[in-house]
Amino acid sequence: MNYDKIKEQIRHHEGYRNKIYKDHLGNRTIGYGHLCLDHEKWNDNKVYSDKVLNQTFEYDFSISLNDARRIVEEENIHPDAFSCVVNLCFNMGGPRVSKFHKMISALDKKDYATASKEMLDSKWARQVPNRARELSEVMQQCSN
Repeated sequence: MNYDKIKEQIRHHEGYRNKIYKDHLGNRTIGYGHLCLDHEKWNDNKVYSDKVLNQTFEYDFSISLNDARRIVEEENIHPDAFSCVVNLCFNMGGPRVSKFHKMISALDKKDYATASKEMLDSKWARQVPNRARELSEVMQQCSN
């Protein structure tokens, strides 16, 4: 599978900044939505290069991809549904996505309409409504 489409979708949703900023929850963030952890050595006043931030994105993407693969079987669902799960993992982390039990159950049955509805029935959807709506629509279209 070519993951470039998923990466572009995530980049679109995350936006890009080469300096530390506060995300909608007040967390220190940089690049394409990289959460700055306390043990990391990010300087709040520094402008970082695209090279460094793209490497950080690739690292974060690989974690999200592996998390998504632990949650659902990539080969057994529609590729666009899998891309939604990767995007969710990038945005919230795999542990939080793994708590979407009804969505995951629906994906196991290839019931994309129910999975789409379950995505919207969440705190996540209230926090990032535009992203949630867009990904829910992508999931819904997997039914066609």
